[in-house]
Amino acid sequence: MVAAAQNLLTLGPEAVLLKGGHIAISEDDIRSLKTPDGVTLDIKPAFLLGENMEVLQNGKTPVIMDVVVDVLCQRDVKTITLYPRPRLESKNTHGTGCTLSAALACALACDFGLEEAVAKATAFTHLGIETAPPIGKGHGPLNHLHSITKCVARPRTPGHPYPLIHRFIQITANMWKAYVQHDFVVRLGKGTLDRASFIHFIKQDYLYLKYYSRAYGLLAAKSHDDFKGIVAAAQIMLHIAGESTMHVSFCAQFGVTLEELETTPESLATMAYGSFLIDTGVRGDTSSLLMALAACILGYGEVGLWLKKEAGTNQTRGSSGKVIRTSSGWKTILVMIFKMVFRLRLSRDQNEIDGMLVKKPSRHGPLQIRLRLLGM
Repeated sequence: MVAAAQNLLTLGPEAVLLKGGHIAISEDDIRSLKTPDGVTLDIKPAFLLGENMEVLQNGKTPVIMDVVVDVLCQRDVKTITLYPRPRLESKNTHGTGCTLSAALACALACDFGLEEAVAKATAFTHLGIETAPPIGKGHGPLNHLHSITKCVARPRTPGHPYPLIHRFIQITANMWKAYVQHDFVVRLGKGTLDRASFIHFIKQDYLYLKYYSRAYGLLAAKSHDDFKGIVAAAQIMLHIAGESTMHVSFCAQFGVTLEELETTPESLATMAYGSFLIDTGVRGDTSSLLMALAACILGYGEVGLWLKKEAGTNQTRGSSGKVIRTSSGWKTILVMIFKMVFRLRLSRDQNEIDGMLVKKPSRHGPLQIRLRLLGM
């Protein structure tokens, strides 16, 4: 496809966009693609999970999927742009080329640069296929109306169930990675974390759980629509109470008594973060508080899944003074994995994060777009 696009450039156009909807390849094929000397690749994926997004898979084993790629080549530009996305099994593909070209023309008319205009056009066409209702027999039309309501994220689809959280992680990728792969987490996974640092963490985490539980109490108090929000918040508080009991017995293995836990002074970080949650709960509405809580619950889930992977690849090594070095040390990391994934699974009976956009009539205006997390 790349060679074909470059050959088409020799016929005179300023740019060539080659559709790849009928050619299924793998992400490894894209990574192994070689280009001529002096030419670079710019890969702009859409609807594909990137680094540090295991939490969006709900702990399931990643599925190796076929992808399709559109190729953009431009005259006098030494960069070839690829637009990979998941391949869709659908009969609603009648008019994909017309849809893509019309969407591209609209994006260019809105003064987007060519690369961004192609990205928007290919994403529009992809969603048009994925969200199209079945009509008649044979190959039906795309859904061209999926974008008529302006919202902060793309529509929720079976192939892309958490578009808003996916978008948040994308636009804060460096910050998110520094958060979920903090040096503390990396050392814990490798088995090189100092015991004193770990004990400091588990003592402060016990104090943090109190803030965390109170924040859900505020969430229950502000859930005015029905009993669903109140019940969900109450269940989470009960889960946290159960986790705190486990936490006490876990700390005892490190010689930390309940009395010591209760009398440990809060660190500045614990106090600042906990106060932020409570302040957000007091000042803001349910959406604001849910967003503040989401960073913790999603971050812990991502960390837990990463540690689980590390626990399966690292081997124990004998050394004194470190936490994760012996069989009992591996028990420690497995308990921490459980705690972290436990916090990820505080929602609904299915024990999954339910991050969705809910379009709901507002008391103060027309269509209001609200984030719905944890089944609330």
